[in-house]
Amino acid sequence: MSILSDRGAPIDRIADLVGHQGIATTRMVYRHQLKPVIIEGAELIDDTVSDWSWDLKGRNIG
Repeated sequence: MSILSDRGAPIDRIADLVGHQGIATTRMVYRHQLKPVIIEGAELIDDTVSDWSWDLKGRNIG
């Protein structure tokens, strides 16, 4: 639901979708932004595996 929030969905609509009676819980749980975390994680993984070699089955061979 954080993705909906990131795309501008109103907090009350998100609360309805997840079954919260009010927006307080929704705001606390879902209002953080995931995109920066996802991008940072992808960059870390890319940095880690960028010099690895792969066989034709996608297995790391060094």
